[in-house]
Amino acid sequence: QSSIVLVPYGSVVSLINHNQTKVNVKLQWSQSKTLVSDATRARLQQPMTLQTPQEQAPGLLLELVATRDLVPGEELFLDYGTAWQTAWEQHVQQWAPPPEADRYAPSYVHDDAIVQLRTERELQEHPYPEHVFTSCFYPLSNFTELLLEQERQRTTTRQKGDATVTTVKWKGNRRLLEYPHLRPCRVLERHAISSQASNQFVYTVQILNRYGLREAQRVTSPLIVTHVPRAALRLSDKIYTTDQHLPQAFRHEAHLPDEVFPLAWRDLV
Repeated sequence: QSSIVLVPYGSVVSLINHNQTKVNVKLQWSQSKTLVSDATRARLQQPMTLQTPQEQAPGLLLELVATRDLVPGEELFLDYGTAWQTAWEQHVQQWAPPPEADRYAPSYVHDDAIVQLRTERELQEHPYPEHVFTSCFYPLSNFTELLLEQERQRTTTRQKGDATVTTVKWKGNRRLLEYPHLRPCRVLERHAISSQASNQFVYTVQILNRYGLREAQRVTSPLIVTHVPRAALRLSDKIYTTDQHLPQAFRHEAHLPDEVFPLAWRDLV
């Protein structure tokens, strides 16, 4: 009945599973006077029109409301709609595992199992699975400023061919281990912390670029970071290689109930 597709970008939506027999939350348009103005709320009574880049987004918000009293720790369930349920049942009946599915494990499984990461030289003989690569938590807001700071401190720089190789020591804090700081890297060396510690190593890595970085964040010459702890390194999945990107992965939109979807937006009736 409508040509409008709502694309939620809140992180909570994807954490609530579908179950038509155990529904305990529902979606409704936010009635908050603080978050949604009266002028914005009036858009629910008006036909939705395309916006130019100069216009502000509508600012409408959907909120989740409990349909009954909930107990602490109880799982939340939402009704995605009958069309979603039917599509899921058909998918379950027709689904078959892809080739070599029994050999696949996501990167976090490898990351938990592999305590001692392999160097580039070791990977030549014992590579990780094709979909896995090494990454490192390293904050770098401006590569040029880092180079200037290294020059001021007269820290380690050397020439390798036409490139300047910059070497810095890893400095960690709790906020550093956040995913915006995660970048691909190459493990060049592995060093035992002490002869008494078992499986305790620090690593020397080369920091690489990834998709989505700002120009200032991109390294333009070799950047080597020493004394990186295992906790700051991850085995990650290459883009588009996780099981959610399989051609036969289940995909279907979740529908808003008819009583929630505004009548003014039903432009195909």
